[in-house]
Amino acid sequence: MFPTGYGLPTTTEGMLSWPDVENGAEAYAKYHTLGYSPGPDSWSDKDGGGLRVLVPTRALAWFSFPSDATRFTFTDVPGAGS
Repeated sequence: MFPTGYGLPTTTEGMLSWPDVENGAEAYAKYHTLGYSPGPDSWSDKDGGGLRVLVPTRALAWFSFPSDATRFTFTDVPGAGS
């Protein structure tokens, strides 16, 4: 699959919500041994702390290229046209 699209910043009020995990910090616990341990407020600024949501606008997918390639166009996507 080959998607095209854009990225949006995530915030606690924005595109990405963590209903069972306070601001997503616990979701990254498996990376603590590698030296990455974000705090609960790591994504709280206006730019989402650099964490992005990738929003596809178009994608090409197949099982047996090129005989069954299908192009998908997503028109009702957040932030489209901005």
